[in-house]
Amino acid sequence: SKNGVNFHGEAAFKFAIRDHQGSVLWKSGKEEGEVLRIFVTNGRYTVLLGGQGTNALSPEIFASDQTLYLHVRVDLGDKKGWREISPDQPIHSTPHSLASDYAKIAGGVSPGSITSKMLSDKVKTEINKPIAPGAITTAQLNEQILKYLKPEITLSPQAPGLIFNGQTITLHSRAEGKYLTYQWYKNGQAIAGADKKRFVIEDVNKSRHDGNYTLVVSNDFGSVTTQPTQLVVDGTPTSHTVPSISMDMIFCPPGTFIMGSPTTEAGRGEDETQHQVTLTNGFYLGKYEVTQAQYETVMTGNSEGLNAKPSQWPNNNDRPVEKVSWNDVQVFLSRLNDME
Repeated sequence: SKNGVNFHGEAAFKFAIRDHQGSVLWKSGKEEGEVLRIFVTNGRYTVLLGGQGTNALSPEIFASDQTLYLHVRVDLGDKKGWREISPDQPIHSTPHSLASDYAKIAGGVSPGSITSKMLSDKVKTEINKPIAPGAITTAQLNEQILKYLKPEITLSPQAPGLIFNGQTITLHSRAEGKYLTYQWYKNGQAIAGADKKRFVIEDVNKSRHDGNYTLVVSNDFGSVTTQPTQLVVDGTPTSHTVPSISMDMIFCPPGTFIMGSPTTEAGRGEDETQHQVTLTNGFYLGKYEVTQAQYETVMTGNSEGLNAKPSQWPNNNDRPVEKVSWNDVQVFLSRLNDME
């Protein structure tokens, strides 16, 4: 256990068999410092001593009638190093009511001393019986084997921070494994047709697409589910057209940016000190420069007496308007907002 709770996960083990005096008669590692990595399920594990990559067990170890003890050391990977599982557990290879010479005979069977003639027909039939298709299923595989066969998520989906109506959003994930299948879910419900590792949402809409999205990746050996990602759609349209002057505008979301120019920039003014600016509200920005025709339409009849055709090269309706001051722009914006 770890902190009073049954340990669950992979741990490193070292095993040894000792006699009652503490002398080591066998140890699991073939090399000094070699460990055996075993998956522990709620404090329980299974290990085949003498197999599973450990040193072979000599039958002579169990030939005497002395009591042997299994000594176990474990490292749980919690940076506390090796600890002993105590007390050592006694081992009995055969009931000690048997005489030791019988034990020696049982342990002294040499290779080839048992022949097929010694086996009954029933035993031969069982040995040679073919494994039927489907006889071995995942239910017969332990958790340690299944862990290496079922899918593993390497990248969970992540929704963008700002999403607006009408956008196209792509959620994607990555997983490792063989013969994988995919199914996307929204708020725990399977999404029809969303069976690829990428899920594309076109013309996103707040009322239809807000929610938590997950991806389940499966194969014949199990399934894994990604961490959920929340998709929140801002109802603000990403674009807008001012119909009266056919002005295309795009939405600039709120955020933070650096205004000004670096001191190393050639020709910079003294009033361009860099500083952080935060916009708490979004706004619409013209996609292109204001044309002479658009400016004239808005400014014609203004009460400030400003020239509606200030350009040095007038009568070029599709060219940008120039020779406009900052104060002139404020009047233009005020009148444009009134028109909207």
